[in-house]
Amino acid sequence: MSCGSDNGCADVLRQAYEYLDGELDPADGERIRAHLEECRPCLREFDVDLLLKQLVRRSCGLERAPVALRNQILALITTEVVAQVRTTVAGGRTVTRTHVTTVRISDQQAAPPTER
Repeated sequence: MSCGSDNGCADVLRQAYEYLDGELDPADGERIRAHLEECRPCLREFDVDLLLKQLVRRSCGLERAPVALRNQILALITTEVVAQVRTTVAGGRTVTRTHVTTVRISDQQAAPPTER
């Protein structure tokens, strides 16, 4: 098959780096591997991504980012979890409360929820 069409190509290419890094669950990894075996356009694009990763790895060698830079980046990475709760109160009025919890990836501790 030489699809290059809507047969999951966009999804496969979007997950190429995760596949290369072994970060996908086994089912997704197998789905992408099977697609690449049958789709030449995706395989060509995948090969370009693979070569780029190899070039970067070879050029950077074993260099690691300075500790201060790594800590600064990790401190900036956060995830917000938003939950909305709708409650019907007396008189049929609906009240919506939104709770926001911010999780810092660097320390994996949740900040106290805030209400908006």
